[in-house]
Amino acid sequence: MSLRKGVLRGRKVSSSHSTFSPEAAFVIEVAKKEPKVRKVVPAQITGRGGKRSIKIQEVPVGLKVVVHGSTGAQVVWIYTSTQEFVEQILREAWAKAGW
Repeated sequence: MSLRKGVLRGRKVSSSHSTFSPEAAFVIEVAKKEPKVRKVVPAQITGRGGKRSIKIQEVPVGLKVVVHGSTGAQVVWIYTSTQEFVEQILREAWAKAGW
């Protein structure tokens, strides 16, 4: 996956933050390719870096994904009505990537 300029832009990605961790960028790319996802909104990076992990929580509007990586933790909000399906897609992609 590339982090070149503009790769995380598009009609599904809304962002007031211009910095993404590589792990969050991966989650955003996977989510925006899924037709059942309406919108992806990344939040700011917080904390310190550490072990790569992903935590997915269902919320009324979709999913709250907390991605921990080398640069810290970043929350990514994914708007969808099919939470379980999108959660499965994200977990499979995360496992396949070896993170």
